[in-house]
Amino acid sequence: MKYLFVVQGEGRGHLTQAIVLSNILRKNGHEVTGILVGKNNDVRIPAYFVERTACKVETFDSPHLLPVEKNVKVSLLKSVITAFKKSPRFLNSYKFLDKKIEEYEPDVVINFYELIISLLFEIKKPKTMFICIGHQYFFLHPHFRFPKPRKPEISAFLYYSRLTCRRADKILALSLGSPPRYNSGKITIIPPLIREEVFALETRNEDVIAGYIVNPAFEDQIQEWHRNNPGQQLHFFSDRSQDATTEVVDASLSFSKLNDRHFLEVLATCKAYASTAGFESVCEAMYLGKPVMMVPAHIEQYCNMIDAERAGAGIGNTGFDLSVLQNYIPHYQPSPEFRKWVESAEKRILEQLT
Repeated sequence: MKYLFVVQGEGRGHLTQAIVLSNILRKNGHEVTGILVGKNNDVRIPAYFVERTACKVETFDSPHLLPVEKNVKVSLLKSVITAFKKSPRFLNSYKFLDKKIEEYEPDVVINFYELIISLLFEIKKPKTMFICIGHQYFFLHPHFRFPKPRKPEISAFLYYSRLTCRRADKILALSLGSPPRYNSGKITIIPPLIREEVFALETRNEDVIAGYIVNPAFEDQIQEWHRNNPGQQLHFFSDRSQDATTEVVDASLSFSKLNDRHFLEVLATCKAYASTAGFESVCEAMYLGKPVMMVPAHIEQYCNMIDAERAGAGIGNTGFDLSVLQNYIPHYQPSPEFRKWVESAEKRILEQLT
């Protein structure tokens, strides 16, 4: 079968899922004809993504979340207003996607949480099968329970998630664990899509706290904690470290430009991991048996944090006070059940896609 991927390119999560799924499909005799990545002007597609996908990668303009509060949090309202102002550019993206479906003639279009391709299927209704994949869809499952009082932004987030999959023939919701009832309507729960390299890693616990941040202002919080705790080794990765591969602040703190292999090497050997609750890296840390502290930057990551805390991945926090993570480490228990769930991903997803 021939598959065309359309990927929301903000952060590393959907890009990583696309890499893993393309490898699974090719290994089982299928073809990924092209990958179309939605992005904004400030986002660079990582070099490793182009290298690892082994097919043509093209980009188009797409809505994205914009930061507020000194580049730390993101604003849904600000994002919607900006998207409205850029609507002529997004109309061009709509036409671009329509043309690519005609050009590639896929049997299946797989959508990794991209809005414009969903609008195309809503308006034009192509005859191609349309399947949506993402951890965000787990929050639409009736099994998922939000804490009370429920944050008002959650309703807007869930509405946006529904928009990205309204005309889907199937919705595959990635989750840290399988609920008692797997399916609900079009929604099927499947395990996270973790890169093959993770399965082969040898782990050890060196006296290093690793981390990954997207928003640059979080670096200020980390540096402030570091000044008060200079004895703790810290190694953080960031999309914003563009000038050099690694910026060494001093003997016990460094920031590295995100590189998939280097990131996994550090994650496998650290004693704990801190991030903004991105789904993929939390899954990788949990599979490797690393306690996690999550500092969500927007409502989606807040939901990720709820799911991860319930699954036993770690703890949430309001900022990068790494002392909280240090205190949690002795209480963390790795999950053999999670490893088995992850290792069943290939079989389960092929049952849904082929």
